[in-house]
Amino acid sequence: MVRSIVTPLDKSDVDTDQLVPKQFLKLVQRSGFGRYLFYDWRYENRNEAEPRRDFVLNDPRYDGSSILVAGENFGCGSSREHAVWALADYGFAVVVAPSFADIFYSNCFKNGLLPITLPQNVVGMIRRFDGEVEVDLDAREIRLYGAGPPRKNVGEEATQDPSGSYSFYTINSKQEDVGKEATQDPSEAYSSGTVPTVIPFEIEEDRRRTLLDGIDEIGRTLRFEGEISRFEAVALQRNSGMAALPLVDRTATVGCR
Repeated sequence: MVRSIVTPLDKSDVDTDQLVPKQFLKLVQRSGFGRYLFYDWRYENRNEAEPRRDFVLNDPRYDGSSILVAGENFGCGSSREHAVWALADYGFAVVVAPSFADIFYSNCFKNGLLPITLPQNVVGMIRRFDGEVEVDLDAREIRLYGAGPPRKNVGEEATQDPSGSYSFYTINSKQEDVGKEATQDPSEAYSSGTVPTVIPFEIEEDRRRTLLDGIDEIGRTLRFEGEISRFEAVALQRNSGMAALPLVDRTATVGCR
């Protein structure tokens, strides 16, 4: 479970070259890439001694945040896995956006980062929320705590439906109607006290299990190591009477006729 304030990144089509510029791809280990996250946006003239005060990662209000809320088509561009490494190394555990590039989305699960897809108006509401946000992967829920007003001055235009209201999900004090869709004015869209506003999200079960168990695709395969070994033993015994196949001379030159 992750709980923190959110870091609002009001940008769409954020590509992997902005996440980690190509000049930093020469590192051979996964650690250390957080230093270069959004490097060209964080610093003037690519100089770490000149941080841009208007960029969100340089705002001390968001120090320690582990939830990034961004725009649609996040992680587009090249397939570099370094982009996910940089987000995780910087300290982000969750990225919320209306949509993700397919390869980036897949890479997240291989590296312990949770990407959550929600409707654009709901993402906009979370992005402006100024209280604590809790992400519960086990329950597949995002919970907004507190009654703080929407965050201001983050350069975001509100995304609204034709009636001018936001659609989201709520839970009342009697714990009834969980997941019931509601529509409220954004100034009234946040609960108070200890009863949170709840936003369910969807995720494939096998990917959810991978993150909860803290394993990658190889780890998932190794769970069946016993079954694999038994299959190999049976196959070896079954084929033990077969004549050995001739070895291929891989040193020979293969020509075309």
